[in-house]
Order: sequence, then C-alpha cells, then structure tokens
Amino acid sequence: MEADHDNSESESDESDEESDCLLLLLRFCHLCKADNPLVETREVRSKAVVTTIICNPKCPQNTTMWHSQPMMPGTKISTGNVLVCMATLLGGGSFSKVTQIFLHMGLGCVSLSTYFGYEKVCKLCANTIFSKQ
Repeated sequence: MEADHDNSESESDESDEESDCLLLLLRFCHLCKADNPLVETREVRSKAVVTTIICNPKCPQNTTMWHSQPMMPGTKISTGNVLVCMATLLGGGSFSKVTQIFLHMGLGCVSLSTYFGYEKVCKLCANTIFSKQ
C-alpha cells in the first residue's frame, strides 16, 4: 500500500514541477522586464489560460493572456477539444471511457453534449461526401 502512495506522490511532484516551470517563465514581463507580475491561472475545459497583470505604468501592455491551445480559425473553439473528439470518434472509442481516463489523470475534457455536437457535424459531412459519389 505504501508503494502506491509513494507513486502517486511522485506523480504529483512531477505535475507541480511542470506547473512551476510554466510559472517560472512568467516571473517577469517580457515587454518591460518588470519583476513579479500578478499571475492568475485557470482551466477552461482542456485548455489552460494564464493571465499576467503588470503594475508598471511604463509597460505598453499591462495585461497579457496566454492560452495553451490555439483556436480554430474563424471560431472560438480550442483545437485540443476538436482533436480529442475527432480522435475518439474516428478511432471508434467510447467518449465516456475517454472522459473517465482524463478524470483519473486530472485533465480537463469537453462535455458529452459538445462531443455529440462534433459527432453530428462529422456525420453530416460524411453523408454529404458519400451522397455526391
């Protein structure tokens, strides 16, 4: 039992180190070089959003937002959300099992209704292509 506890503790330490590495990059403003900006992190489904606020009045940009995933062109949809849904759909997997795995790993994931929306669009596209042949 102790081995399992030690293993989960080391996994937690690794994720803390990764988080610390990201925050280390944000310890100063890259525009004005001011130290110790206010850093706020939040999770939006499968995407991390980091906001830095600089108190230096000489800084040309006082607030900066960094997104861990780019957005799909012309939409407000994160690419990671689409990729997870499409990989599950095209790979023939069960989205509820993928969601459970993500939950156990501590990762964010899109909702089941979002997945079904992507599935519907994918099926409509496939039906259109096959009907033209």
